[in-house]
Amino acid sequence: MEYFLFILGFILIWVGVLCAFWFSALLNLLMSYLLAPKFGQCLSAVSVFGINYIRGMNGNWTKSKGRFSLRIQHKCSIDISSKNNDDVNEKNWQFMGIKLLISAVLFLLITFLFFGSIRRFIYSFNSSPLDNFLTAFCLGLIISVTVSAVVTLRERLNVGRSLAWYIDTLTQRIRNGEPFSALELRPLNELPYKSGSGYENDFYNTLYMMYLISEGRYDEMKVPAYEMTSHMRMYTSASIYATGTLYMLVFYYSRYDCQPPLANEFLEKVRDKIAADNDANARRVLAYHAYCIEGDRQKARFFLDQAAAASDIFSTGAERDLEKRLIAELDEKLRSEGS
Repeated sequence: MEYFLFILGFILIWVGVLCAFWFSALLNLLMSYLLAPKFGQCLSAVSVFGINYIRGMNGNWTKSKGRFSLRIQHKCSIDISSKNNDDVNEKNWQFMGIKLLISAVLFLLITFLFFGSIRRFIYSFNSSPLDNFLTAFCLGLIISVTVSAVVTLRERLNVGRSLAWYIDTLTQRIRNGEPFSALELRPLNELPYKSGSGYENDFYNTLYMMYLISEGRYDEMKVPAYEMTSHMRMYTSASIYATGTLYMLVFYYSRYDCQPPLANEFLEKVRDKIAADNDANARRVLAYHAYCIEGDRQKARFFLDQAAAASDIFSTGAERDLEKRLIAELDEKLRSEGS
């Protein structure tokens, strides 16, 4: 009996920590939904156990089902329709700080509600299976807040020096109407900023490849494409943070460096998301894949017409102009071939 209780307690500890991480993720999701508009942002993607919800440029949400995952994730993006999106970097720090403060206060209240004091919390392990679960749950909450605090503090201290800060600055400049040519982007390894996470590197490389496309410097796309390919091949399914990167890789290996195995591999990783995404860039990627990889002009025309119809509400400024240019290029090819 004692052995059974020990095993049960051990299992409940891990379940408690996992439930704490889920609770923390759901709380952050709720706060993002309620508070993001106050800081010029909007909730743009949600993934719950592999079920994905993506907000299109028209404000409508689409649902898709991917591979099962234990993760609960969400992503906020700059709301291009908001009049409250000046000084995005500073507002983003305020947003993160408020969410962190609310989480910390709430998690401390929960801990004291369950245990009454830190001393009882520390000595509560092995009291009973239920105590093990509650202790692990509160411990998970504390770990979650601590990690968030460390990440937020590190990024705050690296303002002006980190890749994340530079990406936010570039994004704001693009959304404010600056053309890609004015950005004068450079390869990732030549930047004077501290290297970011894998997804931050990929996000920058995606922007860099858009810049190279706009400048017609197609040969220079090989290096960032290789870096993104190496990272993305490590994953069997796509995080919501990697969607844009995978779109770019499918497009690149369809249009500029025609490699059907790679184009198909990356399309498979993001198939559930891109199938439900009605924005111009997603439809354009599918159109180029249909034309260059599948050789299906009728299918390419179908997706391209959808992309053209959605292009007027896609993003702003340079991103929209580039999207329209890429749509027009394929449209001209199809017309010349009678499609």
